[in-house]
Amino acid sequence: MDARFWLTGRHLGVDDFLVQPFGVDELAVRVHAALRPSQRQQPRRIALGPVAIDPNERTVTVRGSAVALTRTKFDILRMLADHPGTVVRRERICREVWQGSRPEGNRSLEVHIANLRAKLGVRDVIRTVRSVGYLAAQPDFQAA
Repeated sequence: MDARFWLTGRHLGVDDFLVQPFGVDELAVRVHAALRPSQRQQPRRIALGPVAIDPNERTVTVRGSAVALTRTKFDILRMLADHPGTVVRRERICREVWQGSRPEGNRSLEVHIANLRAKLGVRDVIRTVRSVGYLAAQPDFQAA
């Protein structure tokens, strides 16, 4: 196996992969290992500057104060926070948050993003990339 592919996969977040040809027994062992509960499955908290997200409790705080979010707003924020500094396409957000039930042409995502920004009260935590999608600030972001 070429080391470049292994390193690229690791940088992209791949935990494991198989090189062909492989046996069914090896595949089964790796699937069972991947499905085994792990302490490192979910981070306890995700920080975006002054915004802290607890995925296990589904809570959000800004500078230590709790912020109540709907399920949809939390899911949008969590999705963006899982990819800080990376543009997440509108279509992907809609597909994963609404699970395909959101009609095309609907401005629901834009309204949710605007309301989410207002609830957080922190400038530039969520940025718009025009005609593409949205991105969350890097974790070391300092709010103005």
